Amino acid sequence: MSVFSTVTYMYFSLWLFIPILMVSFFMIWLLSMQVKDVIQNPKNVKNIQEVINSGIVEVTEIHIDRYIKIDNYNDEGNHFIVEYNGMLSLIGGQEFLGVRKLNNKIEHIVIMDVKRTGIYDEKIKKSGNAIEAYYIFKKGVSDALFNSELWDNLTSREPFSGKLEALDVYITEDKSKR
Repeated sequence: MSVFSTVTYMYFSLWLFIPILMVSFFMIWLLSMQVKDVIQNPKNVKNIQEVINSGIVEVTEIHIDRYIKIDNYNDEGNHFIVEYNGMLSLIGGQEFLGVRKLNNKIEHIVIMDVKRTGIYDEKIKKSGNAIEAYYIFKKGVSDALFNSELWDNLTSREPFSGKLEALDVYITEDKSKR
């Protein structure tokens, strides 16, 4: 603050005063946002220590060769039909909120609270090379795909033998509707 006052006093001009004032405003605003975290820090440290000691962590590692994206399926967030080593599976939903593109390795990390009644923290960590989508269903899946055996296999949440090319019929149908 004293640097701001000194510079303003010695070199007062409007073109210098306005940028310094703007930078100062944002610095004070960011600092005020941090004060809340600093005040709550002892409580958070205690909660974090309890969660660390409880050891309730689940890490799911997903490897991907190729994928098809389903934009905002049933208002549950993006879903992805992924292929890895000739196996297909469906991932996504609320835990993948904000994930728009996939890399070839995804880690889904869930940390439960001490009482095991809720999730303390949940993260999606992407690593490896970015992959372009094989196709993107922009308006959800068609009724034909939804009523197919392929969809039943995908929603069982267990990987099964298959290739993304098995969805080419539904992709062609989706392209014709656009």
